Amino acid sequence: ITWEIQRREQKSEKLQSFVDLGCGNGLLVHILQSEGHPGLGLDVRKRNIWDLYGDQTKLKEESIIPSAESTFPEFDWLIGNHSDELTPWIPVIAARSSYTCSYFVLPCCHFDFDRKFSQKEANESNYRSYLNFVREVGEVCGFTVQEDTLRIPSTKRVCFIGKTRNYKPEEKDLIDDKIANYINIRSTASSISGTDGNPPAKKQKTGEVWSEGFNPRPSEEKSRNCKSVDSGTVSHIVQTVFDVLLESTDCETRQLEDGRVWRKGGKKALSDVVKLFDKDVLKQLKSECGGLQTLLRNHNSVFNVSGGAVQLRDLTLDEPYSKHSKLAKRDKSQYFKTMQCWFYNNHPDGCPRTAQKCHFAHGEQDVRKEQSDACAQ
Repeated sequence: ITWEIQRREQKSEKLQSFVDLGCGNGLLVHILQSEGHPGLGLDVRKRNIWDLYGDQTKLKEESIIPSAESTFPEFDWLIGNHSDELTPWIPVIAARSSYTCSYFVLPCCHFDFDRKFSQKEANESNYRSYLNFVREVGEVCGFTVQEDTLRIPSTKRVCFIGKTRNYKPEEKDLIDDKIANYINIRSTASSISGTDGNPPAKKQKTGEVWSEGFNPRPSEEKSRNCKSVDSGTVSHIVQTVFDVLLESTDCETRQLEDGRVWRKGGKKALSDVVKLFDKDVLKQLKSECGGLQTLLRNHNSVFNVSGGAVQLRDLTLDEPYSKHSKLAKRDKSQYFKTMQCWFYNNHPDGCPRTAQKCHFAHGEQDVRKEQSDACAQ
């Protein structure tokens, strides 16, 4: 609708061109180009889905470093849809691309020009404080900034549009000085160097990067699945948490059909479980896989993590996984008997299910040979 209104105001039938900075899966680029808008999507990392769109959807793997080389004077609009570290730079790049270049930005993750945003305002939420900052950037860049709330299924729905300027074309150099000083005042490099708030401004025409402290996302996304954590450390953590749950004072028991009594264990708050391990172990987990909670969730056949607490997976239930869980929806026949049962091998009471009913293998002889043969082929 915004683009339709703009065309009516300009009395033009020409469809707006655009660049989507940090385009992610490229779907928005694909939709807009399918509607006839000439455009381009740039992202630091190519997604597999890009190949499905066809050659008519222009997507390019490229790292954007805010500088004179990263302006787009031939395009009408710049789009920042959850553009992460580029979010505050979208208005700057638009302002320095051309006097007629507009922008749309939908802020999500909180980034300043060269670091995470951390200036929470009094009596405001972190989100609102960040929105105020992004709006201020647009105003410093000379835009008349409009705020809107999108009707999308997300908690981050507030967007900003910079469509018109509040200065004359001949005042461009004055605005550029204002932008440069604003960026430098907020930059960590200026803070470290001990400047008095008036560091030398880096204008767009110098060809230098506009912020020495800016770091784009790496082209390869770091794995967060705990596979890089030492296997001995993982085994130690899993066994320690298991022992604590099994020895808990609120330990529950289950009477099995075959006459056995199976101890399900108790329930522990994650905040208490964290205290079981030293800081070095927790620091390694945080850097490699997101933390202790992620590691326990990755061992979902053993643990049930929900509501800030952990307990053992209750395999006495017909469906031990939540109906909303991916495991509950997954076709289990594909994985049937392809992995060893952790409870069978480690629980002092064994697995509560019989070998016939358990989806996991009870011993090497129970591993599904058909799957092994298929993998060998």
